[in-house]
Amino acid sequence: MPLNDPTASHLGFGINCVSDQLDQGDENHTPRPNRAVDGEAIAGGLGGSSRFSICRTASDLAQAMQRESGASLTGLGFLPLLGGKMAFYKSLKTTIYSLSVVAHAWRVTAAARLSQPHLEAGVQAPSTEAELEKFVRFYGDSYISSVELGGECFGVYTFRSETRQQAKGLEQALQVGGLVSGLQLDADLHQKLETASRSSGINLEFRYQVWGCSDIPGLTPDTLVPYALAFSGRTIDRPILLDLATEGYETVPDIDNAFQPVADNRDLFTRPKGVLRQRLRLQELINQIEDTSDTLTAYGITLPEASQLSTNKTLAEGALAALDALVEAYKAKPAAALQVPERPSLLQGSPKIRAKVREEPATRIGKMDKGQPFPFPFDRATAVQNRVRLVGIGLEAGWRVDKLRLAYNSKLGGEAVQEVSHGGDRQTNLGDISFGLGEGIRGIYSEFGTNIDKLRLETDQGNLESTGSKGDKQHPVDWHPGPNQVVLGFTGRSDDTPEGAVYALQAVVATIEGIDWHPVDQMDLEDG
Repeated sequence: MPLNDPTASHLGFGINCVSDQLDQGDENHTPRPNRAVDGEAIAGGLGGSSRFSICRTASDLAQAMQRESGASLTGLGFLPLLGGKMAFYKSLKTTIYSLSVVAHAWRVTAAARLSQPHLEAGVQAPSTEAELEKFVRFYGDSYISSVELGGECFGVYTFRSETRQQAKGLEQALQVGGLVSGLQLDADLHQKLETASRSSGINLEFRYQVWGCSDIPGLTPDTLVPYALAFSGRTIDRPILLDLATEGYETVPDIDNAFQPVADNRDLFTRPKGVLRQRLRLQELINQIEDTSDTLTAYGITLPEASQLSTNKTLAEGALAALDALVEAYKAKPAAALQVPERPSLLQGSPKIRAKVREEPATRIGKMDKGQPFPFPFDRATAVQNRVRLVGIGLEAGWRVDKLRLAYNSKLGGEAVQEVSHGGDRQTNLGDISFGLGEGIRGIYSEFGTNIDKLRLETDQGNLESTGSKGDKQHPVDWHPGPNQVVLGFTGRSDDTPEGAVYALQAVVATIEGIDWHPVDQMDLEDG
């Protein structure tokens, strides 16, 4: 089937024929008419399969999300992520040391590949540098060699490790669990990832996306894999452009020698240790700096060394702009000699907040021999990294503290609020307070004997206070956090029956000690 056949055009053959639409996420993929290569379009293999990939870098992740590879820089862009894939990829916001496990399932409903390519009639092979640049400006530096239509499912499990040592230890934990990148999906994948998360002390984030099906269920980390394993049998009633591969024009016999200078320059960007992969690492560094800044903002903490975050982000953004300028220089003169700029911002390292989370002894209130214990509902080792914080408190009290209501949020929960309550239900509500970013508890005062008689929680939004009317009140607590401390929540003891009460409280406090900068060495900047 010649490439100017309407069917082949719909599939997208011809350089640049879908690039504008892909950049805009257009699902119609209406082709542009200009193309330089002709040949035979041969039907490809149909059907479906699944696999999982362990991705240590952003470029690993991009490759895992697209089975075919792209080498075009002026036509389709490097490793183009089609349509909504790009938005999904960006939403993951990987960082220098994060590690992602991708569960990927797909079903191909139509496919074709180009056989025996040659220049289309009327297209002349360039013979001078000026003609070569004109050719690239009009046709791009590559042509589409294969396309696939169908549907696919992605589940991305992201470990937010923050140092090279954490990332390497996590990889070893995954290997011990029998997880090897590139194999078919394992039905026990989620269980093995949870085991690795516990053994490494690194929490697991999860996102998913499905394309090609109108009926998409709500999926969770443990239901994604069964859904993906059955994906090849699902109805694809809204097929999309799944994948495409590009080849440089130097592979076309009519133009191979003339195109070599462009191919050599393009390789500077697209090779495994090339400029564009380094650009992705710079973006991951910026993501980590922004994440660190956002955590400090959420807690209302100001550190003397926090100014370095802004300084290093500016350096990284400058290096990113320099690499983008290099791409534009290549597009303007694709055969001219190029010089890769230095990237000093990477030498500054990747930031990690140094913090300790513990039950603050000075806030211990009440008796530890009554009621049942209630825990702080998050892993303390990763609480600051995951930005766990109180977003609301409520108090019920009469002659003693009857009930404490707590609302938590975390980076893992997104906008979801986890609400818990401890104590009885005597309908003695004293009110509720909500906290915005940087707000929280600024003081705890209590008097207690057999029961918690008086309790005052001082906050940025006012106080919640029970005055009490009984008890010996011989054990006062009066505590205020330091400038680098934040109350994340509470542990304690309570009786949660209707006639119960809160018998003991203790604040879980994070002390933000500083910011460590972990060096990013050459190995961390490369794939593999």
